Amino acid sequence: MSQPARPPRTLTIVILDPGTFATLGVWGDATGQGGADLRIRWGIGSTERLELWLPRRLGLADEPNELFTAGSLAVDNLLRVHLTDWRTLGGQQADPGRAGSDFSREVWAGTIRAVAHRPGGISVSAVGALGAADASPTAHVISTAALLDWNLELSDYRLPGTIDYTGTIDVSHEQYDTTGIRLGDTITVIEERVLSLDSDTRYNAYGDAPRTVHSLEWTWRGLAVTFSARAPDLVNDQIAKLSETTRNVTTATISSTDQLVASGGLTTKVSSGVPTDITVGTPSDGTIILDALNLRLYIRSGGTWRYAPLT
Repeated sequence: MSQPARPPRTLTIVILDPGTFATLGVWGDATGQGGADLRIRWGIGSTERLELWLPRRLGLADEPNELFTAGSLAVDNLLRVHLTDWRTLGGQQADPGRAGSDFSREVWAGTIRAVAHRPGGISVSAVGALGAADASPTAHVISTAALLDWNLELSDYRLPGTIDYTGTIDVSHEQYDTTGIRLGDTITVIEERVLSLDSDTRYNAYGDAPRTVHSLEWTWRGLAVTFSARAPDLVNDQIAKLSETTRNVTTATISSTDQLVASGGLTTKVSSGVPTDITVGTPSDGTIILDALNLRLYIRSGGTWRYAPLT
């Protein structure tokens, strides 16, 4: 039995004048064939970037959809990327407000910052807006059947005892609506199994939890998704190097089996009145607080705050 042909996908590159927004040119042959390359990167807190490589000199090739020459690829001109695939052809993803005959969808817009002419072609770099999480994040559930590759990581590097769900996945354009994945969305990856050993369902979760999308990279091959990068607990990392000491962010406490020697002096919490358990984040016996108003040094013992007067 013959395999069905892949759904069609065409990327259209549009160049606009930054002042008048007039169309300077359209290149509709951006299909990834003939050595063309395109990479678009998004990231929360980082500038969107586009890298385009055209393997031939524009204006010298007899291309029916090539409506501009290399002169349009000028620094500070606007560059937009429009996608047409089987979804947009079905009218499911046309840009809002556009005519019904326009079956493309704008997937990226930015400003050209660099153009390099080389013997083999032209490379273009453009930048877009500062990446930010979507205000209305979408929860995606994606089967590994739609993934080209994946590296799903579970760790407690940031906070011992708390699991972080990080890693990367490469999502196939043909198998999933990659243009629907935005920064800040969550993705739960499902592994397909013939039969789960612990239930009667054919689809069993990959021991997974929703992972937050931190950055994206669009290529011809697929959409590379990087989940929230670990935010190392630098304080805990440093104190752990010194002794058997751990920091618990949840209870705001530091625990150690060693004796603390403060050669530079020991500073404790100061209150303006008699301390209570509410005064400290985690009340425990042995806690010391200075009552600066009444000149007393309080120590919690047996669940009661006891004091010694200061002279």
